[in-house]
Amino acid sequence: MAFRDESKLELSALFSALRMSKGLTQGNVADVVGIKRSAIAQFETGRASLSNDTLRQIAPILNLNPEYVIHRDIYPFVSQPDEVIKLFLPENRLTGALDYFLIYLLAGAVGNHELQFLSLSPNIIAARIAWPFDRTVYALAVRDAHNNIFLFRRRIGNLLWGSITGERDLQLRVTELARHTGTHLFFALIDIDRQIYETIHQWRDISRNDLVPLFPNPEERVELIPTIDEIMLLELLRERGMTARDAADILLRDRDNRTPRP
Repeated sequence: MAFRDESKLELSALFSALRMSKGLTQGNVADVVGIKRSAIAQFETGRASLSNDTLRQIAPILNLNPEYVIHRDIYPFVSQPDEVIKLFLPENRLTGALDYFLIYLLAGAVGNHELQFLSLSPNIIAARIAWPFDRTVYALAVRDAHNNIFLFRRRIGNLLWGSITGERDLQLRVTELARHTGTHLFFALIDIDRQIYETIHQWRDISRNDLVPLFPNPEERVELIPTIDEIMLLELLRERGMTARDAADILLRDRDNRTPRP
């Protein structure tokens, strides 16, 4: 499931992708809004339409703004004050390759001037055994300018097969989209302890209170839209165990040294 231009995604495809990423069946959604499951199936496959009123009823189930049904030029996502928007990353069943198009939709959406991306790495012995030569990224936490917090991970939950892959390509694509929309980006690799890892692994009971402390305070952040070369430099520094703050300081000093003097 890959979409080249996420901003042009049909509502039927977006509704279907979000429903599956939230772990909901067509029957779950149909029961909430009081229609037949077949009506949802036909809508998602493009064989039939649903009324705007019905789509507005479905939208909050998928953490979509009901007005986005009509006005596609507004920011699409909403959440309750204490809610985490939990989404399983779509993946190819044969190759296991992850599809990040929902994150790309976030990065390319209008009305969102800031995105913070945290790659969450379990600081536990099991992670070191599963991936002894690299840092295991188990989940991605994202906070937008509207204070929504998203949590992404693979549907499979164990460390050996459940790690996030293709992270560098993700950062490159997000950076490209952010340049187009003028969105400020912040990337960081964050160690998480066993308690947070277990909570994310169990999935059902994760709360904002679990994730908010992981995001740096504004005065601790360095907001930047890195170039491709800078992303590669940041990745190298992270692989060497450097903190996100120290790596960003080195990047900024490198920028300063390359800036022509008057």
